[in-house]
Amino acid sequence: MLRVYVDEGCFACEHALEVAERVRRDLPAVEVQVVDLQLSTGQDHPEEIFAVPTFTLDGSIVSLGTPAWEELCAKIEAALAV
Repeated sequence: MLRVYVDEGCFACEHALEVAERVRRDLPAVEVQVVDLQLSTGQDHPEEIFAVPTFTLDGSIVSLGTPAWEELCAKIEAALAV
């Protein structure tokens, strides 16, 4: 699962949301969850999430900030191959 942590007041999070939607559209085998830290309780995100946007894949941080599309795809493909 790809989780994208965002915050309502975050300027860079708008692009992160666009990337999350692109993953949903172009990689339908990948489950995507967006977590808005303004709306979440502490139970919705691990302590390691200290900045937004942050992308995690299967519980591991893969990017602080929005990754390049090619970089994210490579990480997702590697995770799916396991």
